[in-house]
Amino acid sequence: MEFGSARFSERSEVLDLLALWYDDRSFFARYNEHDRAFRDELCLVARNNGRIVSTVQIFDRRVRLMGHEVAMGGIGSVYTLKDCRQRGIASELMKLSLQIMEREAFEVSLLFAERLKFYSGFGWESVQRQFTAISSADSIRAESTVELLGFQAERDLEEVSRVHESYSGRFDGTVVRDRDYWMGNLAYAGNPSEIFMVARDHSRIEGYGRAVTFHQIPMLMEYGYLPGCEKSALAIFRHFGTMVRDQPSHFAFDPEHRNEAQKPSNAGILLSHTVHDSALEAQLKDADAHLYQHPDNYYMWRVINSRKMAERLRCAEAEAGKRMMDAVKATDSLYWTADRF
Repeated sequence: MEFGSARFSERSEVLDLLALWYDDRSFFARYNEHDRAFRDELCLVARNNGRIVSTVQIFDRRVRLMGHEVAMGGIGSVYTLKDCRQRGIASELMKLSLQIMEREAFEVSLLFAERLKFYSGFGWESVQRQFTAISSADSIRAESTVELLGFQAERDLEEVSRVHESYSGRFDGTVVRDRDYWMGNLAYAGNPSEIFMVARDHSRIEGYGRAVTFHQIPMLMEYGYLPGCEKSALAIFRHFGTMVRDQPSHFAFDPEHRNEAQKPSNAGILLSHTVHDSALEAQLKDADAHLYQHPDNYYMWRVINSRKMAERLRCAEAEAGKRMMDAVKATDSLYWTADRF
């Protein structure tokens, strides 16, 4: 068995292997084609007699942690051919991924997984986070003066980027985005059924929201709003709530953006992230939204380079690791579903 980075010529074979997972080759291909940080050396494979039988991918991201922009290696696309499992192949690739991340100067790592015991054996720690289920988003009291438009990158990206930086920049764990990251993310996150709306008042974008059907449940997988513009956030939540109920919108909006992602859910629930923003949660409740917290434990973090982290924080290595984990465990930490890999 040979372990190492995939060659450029093996990209198609890796995708063929991953296609056996969800029977959706295009899902993985979107990341390879549009993630501007994709590098073949970060796509790790196991070859048996020249045939790729297992793979692990490291996703190159930068996240905000404790006032710093930190290099984060996301672990994803972990898959082994069925008849090659239980032979320690994935374990060897995980060990290799740690070596590669150390070599490439990643400081922390994040993964999403159900096999918590497996990944904890390599140093990742499960962190409980909370999703918010909203059962009555369509009846949220919100100002109808807000205008909602379908996002157009050429027209809106610059303003939306500023809103994202202003809002997401307040929370530990969020991804730092430049224009290249934005353009790639728009091509793979939630597509082809993502709905992206902007909230505008007097020609200024005050907020935005991105929704998709996630495991058969409509989900507001990212949003943002400018300081003092909670009314735009409430409008976005209500608008997506009407999609869940398949009701007419309370707001002026572009009807071309009612597509497959806006089909009503049998549960009539809109899933989102709100726990990190206690002020918005309070306003949602005051506006008659019914919020129910749903715990999720399949979210795992690991320190890769405690020495570098200690240098950043000017503290001992052991203290740096603890402070980093405390930051991602805090209720006001956040990693948008739109940034998931």
